[in-house]
Amino acid sequence: MLISPKGSRFLLLIFIVILFLFMYLSQRFLAPIVLGSVGSALFYPVYKFLKKKWSGNMAAIVTCILLVCFIFIPLIFVISKLYGEIYYVYGEVVSAVKERGIRDILFGDNKFAKIMMDITDFLGFNYSYENMVGILEENIGRASTMAIKYINNIAGNLIHLAFNFFMMLLVVYASLTKGRDLMVFLFRIIPLPSNLSKLFTKRWLAMNKAIIVGNGVSGLAQGALGGFAFYLAGIQAVFVWSSVMFILAFLPIVGITLVYVPTSIYLVVTGRTMAGLALFIFCFLVSFTMDNLIKPRLIGSKIAADTVFILYCTLSGLAVFGIIGIFYGPLIGSFLVTIFQVYGILNKSGKIDSHSQLER
Repeated sequence: MLISPKGSRFLLLIFIVILFLFMYLSQRFLAPIVLGSVGSALFYPVYKFLKKKWSGNMAAIVTCILLVCFIFIPLIFVISKLYGEIYYVYGEVVSAVKERGIRDILFGDNKFAKIMMDITDFLGFNYSYENMVGILEENIGRASTMAIKYINNIAGNLIHLAFNFFMMLLVVYASLTKGRDLMVFLFRIIPLPSNLSKLFTKRWLAMNKAIIVGNGVSGLAQGALGGFAFYLAGIQAVFVWSSVMFILAFLPIVGITLVYVPTSIYLVVTGRTMAGLALFIFCFLVSFTMDNLIKPRLIGSKIAADTVFILYCTLSGLAVFGIIGIFYGPLIGSFLVTIFQVYGILNKSGKIDSHSQLER
């Protein structure tokens, strides 16, 4: 049955209105939807293995149970530990700056202190011990208060956290059991060439692997091993530092060096030279191995992107979306890169005529 142009425009209007209403309804569940989609891609090999023994629905249910056991329960445990350690870290960091050895290096009669004095004088900044300690106490206090408030919001509303996780499990279940049918349906209704639609899908799945399997595994390994090294070095509040290193591991170039380098210097200056050197060497080897040997193997070479661009996307995601931005930022950046790549192909040849073009 043919539809008149007027009827087509009316149908399109209805579609846009319904789509807008649906997006409005779903806006509060954006994080569970995105994380559920990412989680389904991450745990798909597990689902595929379980499907050999059970039906598709049963395999998806068992996969969701594994998500609860390996993500939700450990998350609750980490939150409870962080709550008790953040205030301790605040006091320890401020006390560390007040250590005589640190004070002599930063503000004493030496070349480093004089260079810092010249730079800050040029910038019009008061580089004095009293001023720097005041600024440090103010900013660390503000950061600690924000962290405690954030954790209180999570811990004080466990029902909301559990509900969001349940929504994520629903997305995972639906993606595992109906994901292939959904992709076929989307390919059929999207007004784009099939090769172009498959390219976007492939890039999305590839970035899931890069962000979760690559950065996620690397972050977990660096956070866990770095926290273990901190524990052996006698540093307290291991869960806080492990969590910080896990997040920083998502940042290219800098990574966990922002944590272990100052800590190593602090140990050396305060007389624990061997502990400081051992901590530096161990964390450096862990970071170098994960970032340059393990992560490239997990991510693969086909989705390699500029390191500075990934850093920018990750920092922008953190600034706009908060912690969840470590996933959103690179994911949005990957789509931008994909659009430019496809546009370049279309602009050069006028069409996408082969799969090999998409792989270049």
